[in-house]
Amino acid sequence: MGRIILAVAAVAMIALPSILICLKWRMATPLRLLLAGLAFTAPLILIWAIHLVPAFNGEAPTNPSFWRGIGILLSTATLIIPWLIYTAVRDRTDA
Repeated sequence: MGRIILAVAAVAMIALPSILICLKWRMATPLRLLLAGLAFTAPLILIWAIHLVPAFNGEAPTNPSFWRGIGILLSTATLIIPWLIYTAVRDRTDA
């Protein structure tokens, strides 16, 4: 049950900024959809890029715990990226 709640919370943290971008009526519809899609897929692309680098998975030849720590920090930063995109869009359109 706890895993389900955690998964729903993570998806909500990623989907909510995308939904809020879609609701910005002052922007053109294609631009809204493009930015919402970017906000929704940016964490997935970053996670994919992190998993492509073996050092971030603890397979570094020297100092593997440091590189694994960097990978964990980048993985947790993926939940912040959609909100950064949303604030950039909001600051650009609310002025």
